[in-house]
Parts: sequence; structure tokens; C-alpha cells
Amino acid sequence: MGDKIVIDGSILEMFLPTNPKNDQINKIFQNRDFPVKVKYRLARLKDRIDREMRVYAEKKQEIVNENAEKDDDGNIKTDENRNIVLKDVGKFSREMTELISEKIELDIDKIEIKLDDLPDDFSADDINFLMNFAEIKEGDE
Repeated sequence: MGDKIVIDGSILEMFLPTNPKNDQINKIFQNRDFPVKVKYRLARLKDRIDREMRVYAEKKQEIVNENAEKDDDGNIKTDENRNIVLKDVGKFSREMTELISEKIELDIDKIEIKLDDLPDDFSADDINFLMNFAEIKEGDE
């Protein structure tokens, strides 16, 4: 068995629907040019990440709810720029840093992908992102 995939909150942040890079990341996982075996493993991985992302999003929302100022109706207050007004910025920052830094083992082995199997339209950023989950092999390694 290979190395298990370990990620943290900074990776999960990229999978949140509100992240501007979410579409690009989904395209990496849904790329039709990969061999069937790689597509299968990426689909399993994406499913596992999505489950972890939902747990992460719930924890993040709890931190926001606990640290945000509320109006008389219990709604979170925002300023004129629609930023959340916090009771204690330091406490919020510490809790968010802890959440983002938390390591999560996905109990899935890193995916082996041959360099030649990477789609031609993959950018350097796509490859770097994929390397969080895959071991890219050159030639017949």
C-alpha cells in the first residue's frame, strides 16, 4: 500500500462552493482524458473530500456563529462592506487557524498517475494542486 492522503483545512477551503477556484478544481476531478482507473480513484477521492468538506464547513460556520456579533433578532451583524462584525477578532483568528491547520487523513492511498496520462490542457497550477493527492510518475518508474 502507498502513502495515505493527508490534507488540512486549506485544501478543504478550495472545495467550498463559495471559493472562486471551485469550478477549476472540479474540472480537475472530472477530467475525461484520464485513464479509467485514475478517473475511478479520483471519483472516490472527490466523494471522500466532499464529505470532509461538509464537516469542515459546519465547523467553520459554528466558529463564525460563536464569534459574530448579533442584532436583536439574533442575526449576524455585518458592516457596510458586508464583512461580519466579530466580538473578538483574536479569538476568531485563533479558532480559524486551528481549524485550517487540522490534519485529516482520508484513509485513501495517494493516486499514482503517469506523467504521460495527464491531460495536455493541464496547467502547472492544476498539476501542483493534484500533487496533494497523487504521485506523478515519469515514464516507467
